[in-house]
This record gives sequence, structure tokens and C-alpha cells, in this order.
Amino acid sequence: MTKRLQLFAHAVQAGELAEKELAPFDSTTLLGRYFRFSIVSLYNKQLGAPLTVQDINTLENDFPDLHAEHQVLTTYLSNSSEAEKITALETLLSHAEAEGWARLVRWLTALLVELEMATGNYGHALFRLYEEIDFAPDIALNGTHFEYPLVLMRQDMAATLYYLGEYQKSLDYCQQIAVPQPEASEIMLQGKLCEIRAQIRLGQHDTALASLQILLPLLTASEYNVDALTILRLHAEALLGTERLEEAREAALKAYERLNASGTPPAKDIFNISLLLAQVYLKHGNPEEAARFASDAEQSIESLENSKYHIRALLRTQGEIAEASGNYKIALAHFNNLYNQIHTSLPTIPWDKVKQISSKLDEQNIEDLILKKQSYNDNHNFLKALIIILSILLTISLIIVYKAARTKNQLEYLSRADPFTSVYNSWASLNIIEKELSREKLGSLALFNVSNLPHMAIKQDKLKNIATLIKSNVGKRCVIGRYSGTTFVIWFPQTEYSKAYQHLQHIRRICIDYSSNDCSFDTARYEFSFSQVHERSNLLKIIEECQYKLKEKIYE
Repeated sequence: MTKRLQLFAHAVQAGELAEKELAPFDSTTLLGRYFRFSIVSLYNKQLGAPLTVQDINTLENDFPDLHAEHQVLTTYLSNSSEAEKITALETLLSHAEAEGWARLVRWLTALLVELEMATGNYGHALFRLYEEIDFAPDIALNGTHFEYPLVLMRQDMAATLYYLGEYQKSLDYCQQIAVPQPEASEIMLQGKLCEIRAQIRLGQHDTALASLQILLPLLTASEYNVDALTILRLHAEALLGTERLEEAREAALKAYERLNASGTPPAKDIFNISLLLAQVYLKHGNPEEAARFASDAEQSIESLENSKYHIRALLRTQGEIAEASGNYKIALAHFNNLYNQIHTSLPTIPWDKVKQISSKLDEQNIEDLILKKQSYNDNHNFLKALIIILSILLTISLIIVYKAARTKNQLEYLSRADPFTSVYNSWASLNIIEKELSREKLGSLALFNVSNLPHMAIKQDKLKNIATLIKSNVGKRCVIGRYSGTTFVIWFPQTEYSKAYQHLQHIRRICIDYSSNDCSFDTARYEFSFSQVHERSNLLKIIEECQYKLKEKIYE
């Protein structure tokens, strides 16, 4: 057995499995053939050098523990679905526990934890780990493919708690992994990355950045490496959490460049980096670029093993992007989908099994879990009754609020609209222009006058038609109001002097064409004056100047 583990560890380190290394396992003996089968299958991650039916029967009779191991390998490396593998391995686990095969129990636990984490069943994975962690051997990693060492179990425990949202408990296990260990620098690095990941989720961004400053100098130039990519991604996430947006963008783009250095990077890395860039550009106020990277993340999600966890992060980001873009209907659809995902894929907790845990798990944790369950049941019944009552009250309140809001909107409209032309009145238009100027910092303000308009034409709503004509020929962000009599005020945001002049000339030509086709007011004359405005300008003084210029034009 020891020879088999040593050979496997050597082959994994060397990156190849030489036929001469298999020579010690004599193919003329049953055990030799079985050990060849197990090593080749595990190394290639698919069944190889299969045994005959007679070999399998003899193995069952003479070496029952190895026969069980053979069943485990055959099940785990088969093409069955994850659910079928879990069911079959649970049966084998029960048999191994009954026979007292401790090594097989730990190995089966490791395989089941791996499968349940891959399918998002973190609750079951967590309690398997709680049952076995006190019995895990503190051994070197040479035997990890036929054992479940303590360090790897702690690593899985940290990951499971992280995905369940228990970031503080995850951090505690990460710190146990990150302590210095002889000949285990890779495990220490994984522990440190695990620790940083949990710190970021807990909002300890400065602590995470301090740890990352030690790791960043270890990165090689620009070649693709999973750990290097993780370090760059976590660095960008920590910077983003401290609102250092430009630095976060640069760090995320470095990670993106590193990702593209690989011909075919893993789907998980494509998803993580794409989603990170989507979040960075969203914080930068660039929802279009954020949506592009979110789309890249969505395309890669189908290839991920643990898509349940990742799709929730994607839906949340897509909802925020849609909201930032003003697509509230799409945003609502994403958030509704997110709600359904969270409430249909929460891990099921085997409560009855909690009471039977034989490990040294803190009893307070168990009591807390049971109390949470009881509290959940009580709250669930209470919430049912409360929801019914609130639904009735909400319906009544919505009717009242709707009527009040409708009345308020009508009153607000009447207070802001000019009743004769349906554009803003003088007070409302100047108030809006003042707010727009403080936001836009620059624009052009114009007075547009209609003179020589017959009184009959005014009665026939010709002035209202002119107001509508002007409104339909300015931009959506422009503001138009009736300043006084037959004079309109127009605000062109972020528009320079020459551009504003072109707009006004265009409006004037359209109005002249309109009145020339109607003999009832073909004598109408259109003049305008305007001025460029910046945030320090005195708005009332500029309007007075425009009025003075306009009068000069009218009486020329």
C-alpha cells in the first residue's frame, strides 16, 4: 500500500507515469494487477487496465477492503451523473463505516465532499466535514489520493463555509491552513489566498491589501498562472472595496491581460475576471462597458461546476447594471430571478444528523443551528399570518397612495405648466434651468420671440402650436418654457455659442415655414437672442441682457 502511494505521488510530481515504474507491481498476481489498475485510473482520471470478473470476485473474497476501494474508483470515475455518484458512494460509505475501514471512510468522505461542493450542496458537505475533521490524519500530502489529510479537510471546510456566507468561520479555518508548515509552501499559499478572500467579504480590505503586498512581488512577468491570476483578482477586489476605483481598474485589466496570455483559460477564471471588470466599470459609471464584461461572464457560466453560486453573483451584477442604465424592468427581472435562485438553491441542512455528530464540534454551534431552525419555523408561521394582514392593508394603502399621488401630480403639473402653451411656465423653467446649470456647468440660454401675431391667431391656439413645434425640434435634455407673453426661454445644455446659434436658426426657419402656410398669421415675425452660460454666471442678469438684445431686434 505504501509503495503504491509513493509511486502515485512521484508520478504526479513528475507529470508522467512511466511503464517501468509500474514494474514492481507484478501483473501475474492479483494484487499487482489491482494496484496497476488503481494507479493508472487515478493518474489518468479515467478507468484503465480493468480487472477481469474473476479478479474482482477473488478480490471480494480475499481482500474485501480493496474490493470496496475498487467499487469506489469504478463509481467515482464512471460517466454517471453527480447525483447518481453521490447515491452510490453513500452506500459504499455506510458499508465502510460498518466494517470499520477508517481509511476508506475518510477517502469516501473526501470524494463526497468534492461532489457535493461541485453541485452546490454545501450543507451536506459541511456536516460530512464536521463529522470527520477530528479524525483526519495530520499526514504529508503523498497519500492524499487514498486518504483525507487534515490540511485538505480544513481547506474544504473553509471553502464550504465561504460559499455558505459564513465568512468569519471560513477565515478561522483559512488561518489554520496559512500557518507555516514544513515542505508545504503550496498549502500555505492556498491558505493565505483563502484568508484574503474571506477578509474581503468581511470588509477587512486594508488587512487584505497588506497581505497582498507581500504576495504581489512573487508574480512572474506576464505568463498565465492560476495562483498569479487569483492574486491579481483579489488585489483588484480589495482596491474596489476601498473605493480606489482607478487602481482597481488597472489591477483588473492586468488580470485580464494575464488571462488572455493563456490559449484556453479555465471557465472559472474567465467568469471571475469578466465579472470583476463588470463590477469595476459599474463603479466607474460606465454601465455599457460593464454590460459587455457581464455578457462574457454569462457565456462562460455554463461550463462551471458550481454554477449555482456563480449565477447568483452574475444576476446581482446584471441587475445593478440594468438599474444604472435606467432599464428598471430588466433590473427587476434580474433581481426576481436572483431571489428565486437564493430561495430554491439554499443547501438543505440535515438537522437530525446534527444531534448525532460524534466530533468535538462546539456544542454552542449545534444549539445555535437548532435554535435557528426552531426560530425559522415559528417565524415562518407568523410571517404567513402577517403577510395576509399586510397584503390587505397594503392594497388599501396603495389605493389611497395612488389617488393621493395622482392628485399631487396633477397639482404639481398645474403649478409648473403654462396653461396656454402646455410648456413650463416662467417660474418653473427658470428654476429647472438653474438646477441644470449647477449640474451641467455649461450651456446656452436663449429668448425666442414671436411678434406681429394677430389676436385671432392667439385665440386659435397658434401660439401653442408654435411652442409644440419648438419643443419637438430641440433635444430631449433641452428645457423650453413660456417666459412672458409671446416670448419663450430655451436652455441648451453643454452647447457652445456657435452650436446654439445653428439650433436657433433651424427653429426659426421651421416656424417661418409653418406660419407662411397659414394666411391667418403669415405676418408673424420670429427673433431670438442668446448667450453662453457657465456655472458662475448670474442667470437673471443674462436674461435681462437677452431681453435688451431681443427688443433691439424687434424694433429695428
